Amino acid sequence: MKGKLIAKILIIILTIILMIEILDDYNISKEEEKIKIDILNIQDKINKAKEKDTIYLSEGVFFENITIDKEITIIGNNTILDGGFSGTIVFINADNVKVQNIIIRNSGGYKEDSAIRIHSKNNEIKNCNIYNNRNGLTLFNSKNNKINNCFFHTNGQAIFCRSSEENNISYSQFRNNGFGIFLKNSKDNDVFNSYIYNNGLGFYQKNCENTKIYDSAICDNNQDGGGIWSFHSKNLFVKNSNINHNGAGIKLENTIADISYSNFYFNMFNTLRLINLKDTNISNCNIKNSYRNAVYAEDSNFNFKNNNIIDSGLYGFESKGKTKANLKNNYWNSFLGPSISLYGRGEAISLKPLKNKIFPWKIKEIENIGCSWDVNERFQKKEIKSIESKKNEVRDQDNDYDGLSNKEEIFTDKYGSDPYNKDIFIEVDWTGGNKPSNDYIKIAEDIFKEKEINLHIILDEELPFNDISSAEEFLDIYWDYFLENDINNPKKGIFRYAVAADNIEELYSGFVFMGLDSLDCFGMYIENDLKNQRNYDKSQIIIRTFIHELGHTMGLLIDDFKGIDNIITSKLFSKEWFSYRNYKSCLNYRYLPNHLSYSDGSHGKNDFDDWGNLDFYFFKNTDFTIPE
Repeated sequence: MKGKLIAKILIIILTIILMIEILDDYNISKEEEKIKIDILNIQDKINKAKEKDTIYLSEGVFFENITIDKEITIIGNNTILDGGFSGTIVFINADNVKVQNIIIRNSGGYKEDSAIRIHSKNNEIKNCNIYNNRNGLTLFNSKNNKINNCFFHTNGQAIFCRSSEENNISYSQFRNNGFGIFLKNSKDNDVFNSYIYNNGLGFYQKNCENTKIYDSAICDNNQDGGGIWSFHSKNLFVKNSNINHNGAGIKLENTIADISYSNFYFNMFNTLRLINLKDTNISNCNIKNSYRNAVYAEDSNFNFKNNNIIDSGLYGFESKGKTKANLKNNYWNSFLGPSISLYGRGEAISLKPLKNKIFPWKIKEIENIGCSWDVNERFQKKEIKSIESKKNEVRDQDNDYDGLSNKEEIFTDKYGSDPYNKDIFIEVDWTGGNKPSNDYIKIAEDIFKEKEINLHIILDEELPFNDISSAEEFLDIYWDYFLENDINNPKKGIFRYAVAADNIEELYSGFVFMGLDSLDCFGMYIENDLKNQRNYDKSQIIIRTFIHELGHTMGLLIDDFKGIDNIITSKLFSKEWFSYRNYKSCLNYRYLPNHLSYSDGSHGKNDFDDWGNLDFYFFKNTDFTIPE
């Protein structure tokens, strides 16, 4: 009897345990189902929400493109919103929307595609990580939006602000984008306490008014791009900022600006490039260690006072055209004032004394001017894990150390790649009569072949226009004709891209360019070179410029050697003309355009081994930080 009772009790206990487990499994599956529903139905949550509601997103990856058409707040929690490389991911056309704590990635690759696109006012984007998009954030006909504490990387344009006003960008970082911030036809926009570095162009504006940049660092951007570029704009204010180690620190054309209390250190070409200016003031700045010119001015009228100009590689102040500047009360690195030659004691000046007022000057370095803070004390660069993992993956699987993994060389097998010899692939487009000739292509290929490098120049197509009007248009060409509006185009990271055109405005006659995250593109402005080198064959000029710019995509930059891209080496009997005569390289302006190769460093004093310093990974893992 007792045995039967015990058996019944055990059966009841086991039944209860089994029911509990079933219920637990049911609850877990219901929780999993809830997460799954969350992942698949953000738009449903938005549609069901009432005005001023808050939507909390769970952890996970949401594969959606959403539209926010009502006043709501969306807050993520380790949440990723992935657009699947199609269209705009978040479209906001309601006012007073807040989006916080979300990673937003993988938009489509067409010009209007963005991670976030805003057509409204009074919105806030906060604590978001926005990457791998055609445009990170687009503001169109938009007003009074706040972008706070966001990280933008690996975008064609991180922020594109068009026909918008009174927007504020603060406490944000911009790294490895084609353009960091681009403002067009906009006014009253502010950039505050932000860090813009390692981009093609840091900040770029056209036809804007009342833009303020203050308490920010714009550093280590492309040598042929720069920190701040402004065209046809009024009332640009730059204050208490560090603008260091860019191609041009600030480039102003047809712009009215006020630049004050800022530091400009180690900028590569012209720290300040000023063209067709009027009513511009530059004061209380430190301009030090410019690789070339501290200030270059052309047809400009401006005030330049109470600045320290110290240790410029070439001119402290170079003037051309109808420039009329007030240069009083500056310190020119000597109590004797500026020098009228490149070899005097003070900073060299090249100007017309009757039009430019220099005296009196300061006899010692001016104190208590410049920016009040140090970049490394205020900002810490954010890491991009995807870049580091790709870098390690390529190096681990690259038998010949040419920057291409074995897997990537399978893709290029049809072009004749060799996994046991270095390969370089370049796709070339051109306008008009600028197609590289087969004869000179063969010469270029033979030059590289002597160094056991296979150069593959793939002539792709003639572009349906003759001139390129701006850096903005060149960015569109990169996306339309190279990436073919596909951010995952397999050519990316394997091919470099080159364009030869009659005329390219805003950019140099030859230049390297970032259309996304790395320096894998260059352009050639052929008509300008033909004007300066009339006695040479056009085909020779094209291929010489081609090899020159290709070298930059392999890390041969001004930082590496003072003879690279030094315009003074072309001036007969100048000190640089003598100093770098042994540097027999197409990167040395003295040997334009008849020298088509790089130097091997074997020609004596002040030569440099270009071939031995080629970085085959640079075009896909670009870092503009000053070498230690």
